Amino acid sequence: MQLLQLLTSTLAAGLLVLVVPGATLLALLRVDRVVPPPLVPAAAVALGFVPIGVATAIALWLKQPIWTITVALAVLVVLGWFSLAARVRREDGRRNIPSLLVPLRALVAGTWLRATPWGTWLVALAAGGIAVGVGFHAWNDSLYHIGQAQKLLALDAPSFTNTLQFPDGSAHPGYLLPLWQETLAQVAFVARVDPVEVIWILPGVTVAIATLAMGGLGWTLTRARRASTPIALAWVLVACLGPLPLADAIFNSMHPGGIALWILMPLVLAMLFVALWPEQNREHGAVDMATSTVTRAATLIAATATAAFGVLHVSNLVILAMGMLGYLLIWALRAPWPRRVVLRHLAVFGSVALVAATCVVLLLPGLSELQSFGKDAASELQANESDLYAGKNGAPLEALLRGDVAGEAYHLRADYLVLGGGFALLGLIGLLLALYAPRWPAGWFLLGTGLLVLGIALSDRVFPSYVDVVSLDQARRIEKALPLSVGLGLLALATAAAALRLWHAGSAIARGAAGFLIALVATATWLLADRVLVMQGYGGPQLVEPRVITTLLVLFALGFVLFAALLIVRLVRGPRVRAHVEQRIRLAAWEWPTTVIGSGVGVLATALLLFGAVPATGRVTDMFDSKRLVKLPTTQRTGELRVFSVQAAEQLRKLPVGSTILADPRSRDPYAAMALAPVYVVSSVPRHTASTPENRVEERFRTAVSFFDKEGGSSPAASKRRIKVLIDNDVDAVVVHPRSVARALLDDIGARLVARGQNQFMYVLQPETLERAAAGLDGRSLAVASDVGLAQL
Repeated sequence: MQLLQLLTSTLAAGLLVLVVPGATLLALLRVDRVVPPPLVPAAAVALGFVPIGVATAIALWLKQPIWTITVALAVLVVLGWFSLAARVRREDGRRNIPSLLVPLRALVAGTWLRATPWGTWLVALAAGGIAVGVGFHAWNDSLYHIGQAQKLLALDAPSFTNTLQFPDGSAHPGYLLPLWQETLAQVAFVARVDPVEVIWILPGVTVAIATLAMGGLGWTLTRARRASTPIALAWVLVACLGPLPLADAIFNSMHPGGIALWILMPLVLAMLFVALWPEQNREHGAVDMATSTVTRAATLIAATATAAFGVLHVSNLVILAMGMLGYLLIWALRAPWPRRVVLRHLAVFGSVALVAATCVVLLLPGLSELQSFGKDAASELQANESDLYAGKNGAPLEALLRGDVAGEAYHLRADYLVLGGGFALLGLIGLLLALYAPRWPAGWFLLGTGLLVLGIALSDRVFPSYVDVVSLDQARRIEKALPLSVGLGLLALATAAAALRLWHAGSAIARGAAGFLIALVATATWLLADRVLVMQGYGGPQLVEPRVITTLLVLFALGFVLFAALLIVRLVRGPRVRAHVEQRIRLAAWEWPTTVIGSGVGVLATALLLFGAVPATGRVTDMFDSKRLVKLPTTQRTGELRVFSVQAAEQLRKLPVGSTILADPRSRDPYAAMALAPVYVVSSVPRHTASTPENRVEERFRTAVSFFDKEGGSSPAASKRRIKVLIDNDVDAVVVHPRSVARALLDDIGARLVARGQNQFMYVLQPETLERAAAGLDGRSLAVASDVGLAQL
């Protein structure tokens, strides 16, 4: 019962904080009607980030506690509710429904809910259930965001500077406004639970919304309602199910970059297509709206989502830009265009680009302070060999590259572009379907993005330049720009459409061919899902023969050459050539057959994907293994926090808010401590700490390591060194390994042992403890020892 109550309260709070404020704005601004129905929750999230961000900025500037932000959001929703009720009473004159209940239709049970296919809802709910069962993996820099949420929730006067890792440090320049961290804190505050519990359960909401968003993107690209279910299911296979046990879309779903990529990016791309081609998107519900009105409303949503994208994770704007550039690349080859189409493209893309550029310009001065900013691959790899990045703190970036790094002639490892294994490879192959529909605007996006990403990643000349701009650690994320789930869904839809067309032909040969086609694709999906496994981490065994990926690049390039040749012919021979070519070559006039995607095609495509997913279901059952979660309290059921001893975690939460913890930065202990309680640390994981001058990453690391270093053992000199670390950093508690040499000093100076765990012992230091230790160095008082004696150690 307690677990059920925890789940219910957290999921409900997540919906209240994430969706309701934005849904209110959608209805008030009357822009919800241009949003494809499955994308309405994602649009609500994007618009909801506006009041959350504004309220957070003001509250942190004025050092106001978290409840002030909650009150501000509540006031917005209440005022919006009454405003909607008054509008309906004024415009519709409804008497059969109480006016105060009418907004419920816009916020909760609007037409978008009924218009979304039930199959898409089932897929989204299943994805959310898997996400809750698997649990968010609290690792790497995700722990930073949880730790900041802890402080935003607990501090009486939170600010931009006192909610970070160190008492005197600085934020990562890419997260100057802690928008997502405040959202996590808000959910915890409303649900009255710990942020650790929030990040375990909230993926049930965010992953479900991401699934709906991908279904909405599929709806928009194909202009077919029935396509949303197969493409939503394809995303679950590519991003959630296929990559288990390291499913990035689940394990990193609470990372702000994950929210940007899997909720906001599909929304931005979909709204761009609605804005650019409003005449072709009448099925979205904007029948009675003028074309210009649809374009303006869709552009507003796309621009708002882009701004939220930049605030959440500015470096991922490059990934979003690749999709836009890929589309424009092929769209330009389809020229010449009427003036109105050109002007519309300039206005829409100009608006979104202006918002993105503003985000970059505002954050660039801070980003330029990062020590890793502007490094080439060789320098980055050399820095990665430092002892700061040894063991768990490091990342084998060299495993990503092929070629001569020193000679600036290298490219990304080919199979790193299909991290999701067999499903991802099928999705990449499916993108080639765009070649068979030259008049399909969405196909230009698929073809252009595939060509752009593969061309950059596999080129020894282009990829080094790309790395110089975004850094190697960011350049490896280029694979996220590939719309692989769309490609996989289209492959299933095309197979189903072709098979049903053959079957309805009636002849035995045609029906036999239909059966053979279904069996061929189903078998290929099964085998690839079973045989092409997921890449574990950065390196590992080769998943896909590089020549396979290179061949796909060649095919994409041939399509580009074909479009370019047709453009030259049209420009040289005149505008009549297009009609002549389309008359002689029927394929040249072919678009994606929206009309044939009926219920039968949608059901058959979904069945194909479900059949191919059978080999991957074992990975889900592994994640639900009872041994994995046995005897673990709910507050410990998240990723690497499971290795933190329960006793130490309990004692951490008993410390006063804002206490300073000393733990070995060569382990994950400092990171986990910050995520478990609102505390500061002396040093944290160097790789996931912003390398700004204020953070003094290397200095803090050396200081903390010197306390746990075995050098000198328990000698007087070593003891003096350790006591100096404790006093200089105002340490309130120390987390040590049971076999650490530093335990002897802590016992000698009278530190209180409060927790004994398998991996961590925890000692609490009182002011008088450090005073006695300092005085014992040379018989002088704490003040003298601190100001004079210790300064000379």
